[in-house]
Amino acid sequence: MTKSPRVSIGLPVYNGEDLVAAEIESLLAQTYTDFELIVCDNASTDRTGGICREFAARDPRVRYLRNDANVGLVRNYNLTLELARGEFFKWCAHDDVHLPKYLEKCVPPLERDPEVVLSYSRALVVGDNNVVLRKLTYPLDTSLDRLRLPEERFRDILWFNIGSPAIFGITRTNVLRKTPGLGGSHAGDQVLLAELALLGKFYEVPEDLMLLGEHSNRSVYANPSRHALAAWLVPSRHGKIIFPAWSTMLDYDSAIRRSPLNAMQRLKCRKHLARWAVYHGGELLQDLTKGSVQFVTSPFRGSRAPA
Repeated sequence: MTKSPRVSIGLPVYNGEDLVAAEIESLLAQTYTDFELIVCDNASTDRTGGICREFAARDPRVRYLRNDANVGLVRNYNLTLELARGEFFKWCAHDDVHLPKYLEKCVPPLERDPEVVLSYSRALVVGDNNVVLRKLTYPLDTSLDRLRLPEERFRDILWFNIGSPAIFGITRTNVLRKTPGLGGSHAGDQVLLAELALLGKFYEVPEDLMLLGEHSNRSVYANPSRHALAAWLVPSRHGKIIFPAWSTMLDYDSAIRRSPLNAMQRLKCRKHLARWAVYHGGELLQDLTKGSVQFVTSPFRGSRAPA
């Protein structure tokens, strides 16, 4: 492909041989065709690589890259963003499926209104044999007048703990690159949505245009605790003392600091964050308690590095 596509789609995948083909097929069947699909294979050990290479050989819009080693979910997600060439960008999960008009319906809101930074559709959560389990809608359409101010949008996102389907929406690539991308905390998707809300409005297309897969192999089930999930997202953390709730709170504060807000807006955002901290006080205290136990029992406590 020589001409830059309008939309870049990032598809990070690891050992997705059972589901990745259905997702890629759904993307290549989109009625809106001006896109590239960047598949980043995180050193899969199953047939994922062969499946993705076959799609890349058949369709020039598919770019397949394979990491030499597993770099963790966060790094692999952000790698697809680094490689994007399009004006707009979206992430996909290998175990989801997009209906044919997803791009057709979600791109125009970004084209119509320069203040919109994220456009996404509603979604259906499906189990085995695509049985619909529930519907998902992100309860924050910030095109509404009541959420016209960034501190109001930030406030609401703090209390709506729903990453999907909004995190898989379409963003402006240049706006997303003003952020660190997907963060390494267990709530990295939520923090990223909060920072995007400080940078502009969201728009929810009132149609169910995504199927979100619900299965026992999902990362949140394989890593049921906040500590386990944080370590899984960034493999270099394994064996280290982790403070998931504190990391999330500091990431929210960093988002406030990076955003183009005036002094009063920053103050209001930090007041909202202070209320969030009070509400999550138990988790913050639990982090300190667990971290202290880890430190006391660590075999490396008090050791010195070699001269």
